[in-house]
This record gives sequence, structure tokens and C-alpha cells, in this order.
Amino acid sequence: MLVCFLYTFKIFLNRDFQGNNPENINKNDNRSLLGQKIIDVAQVSRSMNAYGLFRVMTTTRPEILIELQDQDSTWSNVNFNYKPGLESERPKFFLPHMPRLDWQMWFEALYLERLVNNPFEYATYQRFLTVMVKDDITYSNLKMTDFLNDDSKKVLEKLPFNEQRTFITRLNRSINIHLNSSYWFARMLSKIANGKENYFKIDRQKNYVKMRISLKHYSFDHSFSNNDNWWKINLKDNSSFLIKL
Repeated sequence: MLVCFLYTFKIFLNRDFQGNNPENINKNDNRSLLGQKIIDVAQVSRSMNAYGLFRVMTTTRPEILIELQDQDSTWSNVNFNYKPGLESERPKFFLPHMPRLDWQMWFEALYLERLVNNPFEYATYQRFLTVMVKDDITYSNLKMTDFLNDDSKKVLEKLPFNEQRTFITRLNRSINIHLNSSYWFARMLSKIANGKENYFKIDRQKNYVKMRISLKHYSFDHSFSNNDNWWKINLKDNSSFLIKL
């Protein structure tokens, strides 16, 4: 057991020193299955864990933009009450309450920012959200086979047994990570798509056929070239994908 604790201590201390560099975080995520098993064993006792409350600070401000497309091919933003949206939107405050949903969206954006640099994890994240939203899946009716489309199943069947097992193990681990981190986000998107979410001001008379998820970086606009803008907004490369509803 001491070996488990020492190994876990080394992993968490290394994370603190590396900070929030996406490339370094992805290296941690690619550690061996044995290493992950050791961490899981040590964490059962809750005596050796990372201090997760802002142990390192972020250097960027990623935000997730959610858009809906209707049958007329018109895109509409899903706007939040407090988190940044348009370039001209002034930062908003609401004291002493913390807008929980808007705050959670920031964490989801940080998670997505890390995934973009890992092609496999990013691909499974897209598949995870697509299946969860389109089929309105919950924990009670979730099956791992849902995350393999017909083409993937055909390719998988042609692989040697060892390669099949390796891929399925990796897929299971990746989907479980997304479930632990982003299940709430998938459920929120599903409710938006199915007209069950009343928090947002969405035209319910329209029939929406697609949803677009984009990751954008926000920074304050200090250029004074446009006095009406508060923000500079840049789309993260290869970080936008569609979900057919």
C-alpha cells in the first residue's frame, strides 16, 4: 500500500509543477493502465489526493459556444446570463451569488481545451456528446456499444483479437473519463436539443436540426480600435464540431 501512496504522491506533485499546460496534461492521461490502477487503489482511502481547488491558475480563458441551426439553415446562439458571449458584451457581476451553470461551463471549456491536443480523446469526446444528445441517453440506459457506429464496428471486426481488445479497453477508459467529467454537459445539451431546458431563451417554434459546439479563446480588447468591444475572440483551431439532432 505504501508503494501505491508514494506513486500517487509523485503523480500529483508532478501535475502541480507542470501546471495547466495542455501538452503536459495529455502526457499524464496517457500513462500505463498499471499506473492508473495504482492511483485508483490509493485513492480509495482518500488519504493521498490532488488538491483540486485552483492549485494552479489558468493562463487562457476558453469558452464554449453553443449554436442551433433550424430548417432554414439559420444559426442561433444559445446565450448564457453571465459568461462572455458577443465581443460587445460587458462583463457581468451578480453578488454574492456565483452563477453555477456559467461557472461549470468554464471548467468544461478547460477540459475541452486539453482534449483538442489529443486526437483520440477529442474524437471520443465528439462521439460521446453526439450519442448522448441525439439519443437522449442517461446512465440508466447507457451501453458502451452505443459509442461505436456501424462503420467502426465493421473495421473493428477485421482487426486481430489483441488489437480489438486494446482498442476496446482504450475506448472504455476514454468514455468513462468523459462520463465522469461531462455527463452533466451532455444532459444539458440533450435538454436544449429536445426543448426541455427553460433556462435559455430559445425560440421553441423552430425545428432545430443541428447543434454546433465551438471552443473560443477570450481576452480583453485593449486595442481601442473599436470602443464598443470588450473582448477579442479567437476560434481554437480544429475545435468546432456538429451534432445532428
